[in-house]
Amino acid sequence: MTEVSLKKARVAVNVAGVWTGPGYARELDAPALASPADVRGWLGSMPYEQRLDLSEGNRLQTQLLLREQVLVAAEQDGWAQIYAPSQRTRKEPLGYRGWMPLAQLVFEPAAASLADFVSAEDLYAGPGKVEEVQVGSSAAEALLAGSGTGEPLHASIGIGIGTVEELLSDSGAAEPLQVESDTADALLAVVTAESAWLHRGAMEDDCEPQPWLELSYLTALPVLTGLGEWVQVQLPQGGSGLLRSSEVSQRRQVLGAAVSSANGRHSGRIIVEEAKRYLGLPYLWGGVSSFGYDCSGLVYSMHLAAGFLIPRDAADQALEGISVEREDLTPGDLLFFAYEEGKGRIHHVGICAGGGRMVHSPRTGRCVELVKFDESYELYREHCATRRYWR
Repeated sequence: MTEVSLKKARVAVNVAGVWTGPGYARELDAPALASPADVRGWLGSMPYEQRLDLSEGNRLQTQLLLREQVLVAAEQDGWAQIYAPSQRTRKEPLGYRGWMPLAQLVFEPAAASLADFVSAEDLYAGPGKVEEVQVGSSAAEALLAGSGTGEPLHASIGIGIGTVEELLSDSGAAEPLQVESDTADALLAVVTAESAWLHRGAMEDDCEPQPWLELSYLTALPVLTGLGEWVQVQLPQGGSGLLRSSEVSQRRQVLGAAVSSANGRHSGRIIVEEAKRYLGLPYLWGGVSSFGYDCSGLVYSMHLAAGFLIPRDAADQALEGISVEREDLTPGDLLFFAYEEGKGRIHHVGICAGGGRMVHSPRTGRCVELVKFDESYELYREHCATRRYWR
């Protein structure tokens, strides 16, 4: 067995891009590469052609939120090759792969510890207790492939990696990862507002706390204390900050604690209701934050909001869940679309919104929208599969 050591780290900026390689970010991407990152400023100054180049230039792979855990496999010229265990993909047993600026990471005291496979659900909930990583030879080869070379990866966000028949056969799907977790009972403040400002200051001070960093929806930070209007949270890079109590939900864990459990709402409808909050938000290739979503990023994030961790990409999302017939469509079900009138590669996913409609993030230059799912919809004839993850 080949042994590979990985370093465990946390994202130290509000939203971090995961890039194809160190040379794939452009000069205009500097605000998104900084620490702290200025994601809103980055997007606000980017014209359509440059947004489109994120996909056509195979530049941005995905994004991660503040405090999300990564496994660092290599370092090169101020960049880190990372795996994101919370974003499952059948292509990589350790999670989504790409490159991040080292300045946007904070390393944890102990080395990562994984034995053969780790569970993305548990790893997302918090760091494990084990001390050293050992992976099988096939996984090791995947880790070492391209390590230190910056060679391009296949950009697959929202793009299929096989025909519908191949995808739905379950052949070659990566097994779920498994990991021990010691933070399942940690109290987390999860951002439930469309975005929330992290403030500097102390709750006992007479001075009003000052806004410092704008956080995305679903950012989760450990609670230190909470009193009245404010919640004090721990930051991965050390120190603390304040969030308004009205903009967060305090939970013992991110996953398995769906918001539906508190009020009895239908989980599928929660997925739809949360997605509809972002109607009008411009599409962002690789986007997994409330500053911009791509099609599968919207689906991934809204399921997380309802307590379900699903694969990151549309092609992988079509592999799992429960198959649903078109006549049995229910709000929250996922609608997949493939080229060649449903027989080719999966390239898009949307969420059934009920009433014959679908909510989705279509493509660069468009915004999250609610459309009729009928013959009038441009991709209707490409509908190839329907999946249900909620329960």
